[in-house]
Order: sequence, then C-alpha cells, then structure tokens
Amino acid sequence: MNQSIEINSVKEKRPIFDNIQYMRAAAAIAVAVSHIWLLDGLGGIGVSVFFVISGFIMITTSWNNFGKPNASWNFLIRRFARIMIPWWICLSIKIWMDSRQHPLLWIFSSYALLPIPDASGTIGPIHGVGWSLVWEMIFYYAFSLSLLFHRKIGISVTVVVFVLISIIGYMHPTFQENNWHGGFIFLLFASGMLIGAARKSYAHSKITPYVAISIAIGMTYFAYTSRGFANFNVYIGMAAILAIGGMVFARNLPPANFLLRTIHFLGDASFAIYITHTIVIRAVIKIFSTLKINHFSQTEMMLQCFISLLVGSVFYRYVEFPINKFMHGYLKK
Repeated sequence: MNQSIEINSVKEKRPIFDNIQYMRAAAAIAVAVSHIWLLDGLGGIGVSVFFVISGFIMITTSWNNFGKPNASWNFLIRRFARIMIPWWICLSIKIWMDSRQHPLLWIFSSYALLPIPDASGTIGPIHGVGWSLVWEMIFYYAFSLSLLFHRKIGISVTVVVFVLISIIGYMHPTFQENNWHGGFIFLLFASGMLIGAARKSYAHSKITPYVAISIAIGMTYFAYTSRGFANFNVYIGMAAILAIGGMVFARNLPPANFLLRTIHFLGDASFAIYITHTIVIRAVIKIFSTLKINHFSQTEMMLQCFISLLVGSVFYRYVEFPINKFMHGYLKK
C-alpha cells in the first residue's frame, strides 16, 4: 500500500499518477470512515482499491527489471524499507496502549507481518489494520519470484497462479462466510498487475475516468443492496478494478487546484493514515470519555475523522516521508 515514493519516480506523464493518488486518498478516507461509523462495507471498498493499486504499481515500477540480476532481492529490500519502520512505530504504540499482555509469538509475527494465527486461530497482527499488510507481504514475496524470469513469463505465471487461487477460494465452502481469506484478494492484486501491463503496453486511450467511476459506483450500490456477503465483496472488488482501470487510462482530467492538491497529498499520506487512524480514534474516544463528551454524536464522529486525517498527514510528513527519503538515499549508495 505504501507506494507514494515509487509513483513519483516512474518516468510517466504525471496525470496518470495523480489519478492514482486521488484513488488512494479516497480509499484511505473510506477505511477511516468505516471504523468511525462502523461501516464494514465501506472499509472493504477502500481495501479493495488498495490491493488493485498495489498490483498496478508493482508492475509499472518493475517493468524493466524482470530477469535482471538481484532484481528480486532489490525489490524486497525496497519494500521492507518503505513499510516496516513506520509499521513498527505504530505497532509499538498499539502494544503500549493495550492493557493486556500478548504472547511473544504473536508479537514477533506482528512485527514481521507473518501469517501466523493467534490463540483464537485468527491470522492478523496485534494492530488490527495490519491484516492487509500481511497479505501485501505475501504479494511481495510472490512478485519477487516473478522478477527472476522474463517479463512475459513472470507476469503470466504469477497472474495465472493468483487467478487459480481465487477460483479455488470461490469454490471453497467457507467462501460465503469469509471470501477475503478464501482467495478473492489475489484476484484484486492480479487485476492490478494486468492493468499495469496494459497501461505500459498501450499507453493512453480515449477512456474517460468518469465512465468507469460511474459504473464502479453503480456496482458498489448494487453490492450494498445484494443480500449475500460473498456477492458484496465480489461486486466491490469489480468496482475497484473498474475504477482503477478507468483512472489509469484516463486523460484530460480537470487541471490541479487547491482541492485536488489537498486530495493528492492525502493520497501521498494514505499509508500513514491507514496505519495510524485506529490508534488515533481510540485515543480521541478515550479523551472524549474523560471529558464526558458523547463520542457517538455525528459532530464528534466527524471530528474523529478530521483528527485521524490530520494526525495521519503529520505522521507522513514528519515520520514516514523522512524515513523513506533517508532509506531511498541509503539504498542508492
């Protein structure tokens, strides 16, 4: 999910990556809002967008690295450098805030983002939002293997394997109850890879982003009105794929203004917002409770959202960005 530095470094026309940043901002806001207003479906939409973007960015930033010596190792090192230190900081804060002790194995797997189940059998780190980062790490390892081969072979094999995993997950009896862990998110990542490959091969088209986004919104509404939870995730996943595909191939977007620059910055800060917002929400609720403020009123919930975005932006500007800048310079030596 943390792709802002790579986005700005790719030698492409800037508007395509502005579009992606707008989508990342929308996804981060959707996840934060879902945890404040308890709208699980909205969070699912945001995470779906993040997974599709992740596949797209990995392809576009690694397009010329397939089959090169040390490409896999360099890819993993760059990803670890981008994600791990900000994640360790937020995870440490979360553990410090918890009043109970955690098993050492769970603490270790949380810091390493390993898919090791906790005592209840749930796979996910102590800091709950990190569940998607565990999947990201799985994608990183798989994608690093694809870099060992020629581009066509590496991309084709990885996409086919991910699609097969998705099909198996869809056919599994537990899909109706928990399709995220049934494999559907592999299809989101594979779709992002295909969108990236198509963008690199065919460049701009005449597709307008508003058509794709309109269809995506329609599918999202249809998902909300559908009764099956599995169908819901399928529809919002397809909506995310269409929205990202439309934005990637879009051109002639309105020129940048203050609003778009603000949204663009929130896109840069989306990873920081994602890993900090639940900590901020918990702290704000505790403060509200101490002051005997009703934190369930609409005004206070909107204030929680604003503070979450503000703290995430500050964390990005003064923690994540300097760390990434330092690591980027260090790795270039």
